[in-house]
Amino acid sequence: MNGSSADRDRLPALRRSAREARRRLGEAERRRADAAIVSAITCVLEDDIGLLASYLADDGEPDLASLHERCHRDAVELAVPVLGIESLTFRSLSPSSTLEVGRLGTTHPVDGASHRVGDFDVVLVPLVVFDEACNRAGRGKGFYDRTLAAVTGGRPLLVGVAYDFQKVPAVPVADHDVALDMVVTDQRTYRRRQSASG
Repeated sequence: MNGSSADRDRLPALRRSAREARRRLGEAERRRADAAIVSAITCVLEDDIGLLASYLADDGEPDLASLHERCHRDAVELAVPVLGIESLTFRSLSPSSTLEVGRLGTTHPVDGASHRVGDFDVVLVPLVVFDEACNRAGRGKGFYDRTLAAVTGGRPLLVGVAYDFQKVPAVPVADHDVALDMVVTDQRTYRRRQSASG
């Protein structure tokens, strides 16, 4: 486990502060920031992407609805997470999808094709705090980490999505935590440094 015990003890306060800051965003400021994030994600995505995992915004997360509309227009297959007991599955999202509120208040389609996380070209990952090394912390339930750690073979590109004010100096990480390949915010894109051998 990396990070001191004191660092790990600070994580709940860091999460609380970031979530409160997200909820305080004014409507106009949020729209501008969300548009900047969607524009940055569009620059990151490859033209030939076939299957994209996204999410439906909750708890003040950046809203990617305009990106979803673009995916539907461009025939990019899109899916969003469904919370299971310990991990996530992903269900196709279309303009005609009927949505329902699931576990922990998250929203997902009532029906649609199911996808495994290893099937995706790119997974857009919501988060609560992140650092410049592209470590993330979510809400503390571990759904994404358990799901991503179970991927065998080629791993999809993991792109965190956040407002820039959610960045902290360092996120304490455990051995089971999965680092992101990059984090896209309304102000810049952070990329994980690769080792010299990798």
